[in-house]
Amino acid sequence: MRKDGRRTKYGERSIEKARIVFDRDDVEFFHKEARERMEANNDNGLRFHQLGIYGEAAAMRSLGLPISFCHINDTGCDFLLGNVEIDVKCSAGAADRTNLIFDSFEQFRADVAILTRLVEEESTGLVVEVVGWTTRREFVESAKDVLIRGNEKMLLQRELLKPIEQLRSELVRITINGEIDNEVTGHSDESRRVLPF
Repeated sequence: MRKDGRRTKYGERSIEKARIVFDRDDVEFFHKEARERMEANNDNGLRFHQLGIYGEAAAMRSLGLPISFCHINDTGCDFLLGNVEIDVKCSAGAADRTNLIFDSFEQFRADVAILTRLVEEESTGLVVEVVGWTTRREFVESAKDVLIRGNEKMLLQRELLKPIEQLRSELVRITINGEIDNEVTGHSDESRRVLPF
């Protein structure tokens, strides 16, 4: 819904977010995974990889999935939900400045993007918000071209993201019916085959 209470063209939107809490053991595991990912990618971006791991773990946990990570180069897909490719973005910024941002429309390669935000980070644990999600089609239709630190980016405001609970219910429908329809990904899965998790 818009702030004035009217429905958007995609139906109701929610600014409610899921908060995922991770304990000290989780944090140690995530830091180990981030180091492995950094080494596998032969770069020095430990903090970048930590944020990525935090966001992916929060998205997986919010969807009731087991947490597992891939350490190959970023292909634009962090994990699969059946046949649906998911790309997770994680921000460490303030809540009012956390929006879904891609360098270009072409950088959004997955079927769905999930936006997360690091809320709290201490040695005893983490709190990560799952802000919401959108499909590639909705992103292309609604994102705006903005200038961020002198670079052009594509930005979708967080208010236009759908709540993660809606993706969770779509996941149930996808796995039960064995199909992906236009509402979720913008295309049809002709094979009607669902890959196991």
